[in-house]
Amino acid sequence: MQKRFWHHYLRSTRAYYCFVTGVSTLLGVLMVRGNNAHVPWWRVALALAFGFGSWGVNQIFNDATNLKEDRVNAPWRPMASGALEVRKAVLVSAALMALFGVVSVCLTPWTLVPVVVGVLLNLLYSYAKGVPLLGPLVYGLSIAMCSFYGMLCVNAEQVVGRGRGLLLWTWLALAIPHVLMCNNSYFKDVEGDRAARKFTLQVLLPRWLSLGVAVLLEVPLMLLLLATVRSAGWHVGLHDFHWGRLLESFLVCTIGWGIAAYLCMMLFFQLVRRNYHRATLLNAMLCVSQLFALCYYSCWPGLPMLGLQVASLVAMKLLYEWSEGPEEEGSRFVTGLAKLLFYARMSLVCAWRYRSPAVLRKAAKFTSVFFRHKLLRLPSGEYKLDFYMPRYPSAAFFAAMEDKLLRRPPRPVSVVLSISKACAYRCPHCYQGLDLAEETPVERLREVVRELREFGVVAWAVEGGEPMLRFERLEAVLEELRGLEVWVNSTGFGATPEKIRRLKELQVTGVMSSIHSVEAARHDAFTGHPGAHQTALEFLRGCREAGMLIGFNTVLTDEQVLSGGIDAIMALAQENRCDYIQLIHPKECGRWRHEVFDSARHAEAVRVACEAQRRYNSSREPHAPILTAQVFEESPQMLGCTAGGIDRFYIGCSGEVQPCEFVNLSFGNLNEEPFRVIYERMRSAFPVPCQEWCCREHAQEIAQYSGETLPIPWAETEKLIAKWRPGTPTSIYETIGIYHDR
Repeated sequence: MQKRFWHHYLRSTRAYYCFVTGVSTLLGVLMVRGNNAHVPWWRVALALAFGFGSWGVNQIFNDATNLKEDRVNAPWRPMASGALEVRKAVLVSAALMALFGVVSVCLTPWTLVPVVVGVLLNLLYSYAKGVPLLGPLVYGLSIAMCSFYGMLCVNAEQVVGRGRGLLLWTWLALAIPHVLMCNNSYFKDVEGDRAARKFTLQVLLPRWLSLGVAVLLEVPLMLLLLATVRSAGWHVGLHDFHWGRLLESFLVCTIGWGIAAYLCMMLFFQLVRRNYHRATLLNAMLCVSQLFALCYYSCWPGLPMLGLQVASLVAMKLLYEWSEGPEEEGSRFVTGLAKLLFYARMSLVCAWRYRSPAVLRKAAKFTSVFFRHKLLRLPSGEYKLDFYMPRYPSAAFFAAMEDKLLRRPPRPVSVVLSISKACAYRCPHCYQGLDLAEETPVERLREVVRELREFGVVAWAVEGGEPMLRFERLEAVLEELRGLEVWVNSTGFGATPEKIRRLKELQVTGVMSSIHSVEAARHDAFTGHPGAHQTALEFLRGCREAGMLIGFNTVLTDEQVLSGGIDAIMALAQENRCDYIQLIHPKECGRWRHEVFDSARHAEAVRVACEAQRRYNSSREPHAPILTAQVFEESPQMLGCTAGGIDRFYIGCSGEVQPCEFVNLSFGNLNEEPFRVIYERMRSAFPVPCQEWCCREHAQEIAQYSGETLPIPWAETEKLIAKWRPGTPTSIYETIGIYHDR
């Protein structure tokens, strides 16, 4: 619990904004240190440390006094959502502020002036925000005190000796970038501010007019900064009588201003598009770049200063991705440069964790497969790289990675567990439609779950039949799985608000529900139950409101795929704010074991589905849910077929262990034999991941079984698999080298 408190506390500090106060403090240090090279480095270091830390400490106070607005504008934030205890967080910030004050007084008593004035203005800001233009002004003056803090820490005598008039004008000038940043941030808060009766300029004016005012305020400052940095370059160069330095200063100042100008244009471009998620970060980066432009005028504008500006902007981007949750529909999906930066950051974490170049190389190769997907950012600050992998950076994620990279032989990551065959629907494709209805006793079921958890299985899909009809069995399983990656597959039949709340209490990650057509009548006819389509959508909406991830399990025939069925399903999923769509191609198993599919049409449908996955997981579809088509995930370019306990396997409700839910072969029953015995037997039959799909390669052989029920029992399975030839190993695993020694 203590660890989670600090996690939520640090996220609440919005560390990317710390560069606003930090660079303001740096500007103050540079303004007085240029002629005082004898100033001890530790005074400068302390000034900068307090400057960077002051934002985060004050942000806690701001969040505590703005809970009403944040519950409307930003309900995912830790304090607004209730994940961070308000009283404890405020006490921690108060203690840190007191520590800053004591140390600052030890440096020089004069630092109390900007600290006290800054705190008072910060407290006043919560009330001033309700008055047009007064809020940004109070905010700007408050943050500008950081520059005076930096000045006083380095050389209080020189600052005090400059005169009150000069200090006043300096204070007002330094406040301008902060005033404009604050004003630009109000566009995303209009709804919450209006509800809280805080009459900002954006609330009072039409949107187009408030945007025009914001642009008119920014343009004079940008032109002034252009003149300032150009004159700084010429002044420094001529003063040193060195033409090489003159050219360097001129180029650095112009590039620095150019970065600020680009960020300014992009900010208003995103504000016009109402993309407040990106505008929030661009707004802070613009302010920091404007402050760096002023820094160029205060010291030699050389390449180190430009490098510091670029490094600061990159760090802000990385910290933003970590600390902020999703702000609008679509923002939870990460593509493009943001995704690249995430993978770079994750690589650094892995490098520190494993401290082995060989393991790091394997981790990079393994996770590069998932780079083809969009990232899903969770409100908790965690990320989903892949539907079948636990969320990063959870303990389950690293357990899965270490199983693949360090353990010999690697263990499976995931299991699909059926707890019951009870179901009100009669779907013709059901893979367990011919299974025995016998259920594993609850106590034995609990034992199996504990055994598999201890064995290392960290990603679980729990299903029925319909698990909501046997909810006491579902609860028993979920109680044993707290802390792991757990998804529940359900049609929603039999669900109630109380059951949905209970799923959330039991830490279910997400819920998948069957949707096989955008047309309600067609879906209902497929399931054999009127109202099934509406039941599933209402169930998913309830789970979304409860804070769980949601998605569709969709089976489309080849004809539906070729006639645009994927796009129709994706549109419906986006309309219902789904996170994932798992597209399952038709399988010759279960009730469909005697079906015959046209191979040429199927090949074309596979091509269309793979192309759809590439498109929907790219920046071309930034707001669409993540499409996970099994024909793409199991392709030779990805992981191939990982059935048989390589990455995944299936356990039926009666305890039969199968290579996957679509391969109706049993390698033993958990009510009769220990799991490890059955597992080793199955792994002997499936030694390596292969490019061929077992569910298609051997479908006809399995269909020839004459028994009335499935899966085929182990005695018959043993004879059947003895005739099978090994498939073609998947290239990615050969490249990594994690199965070659088995």
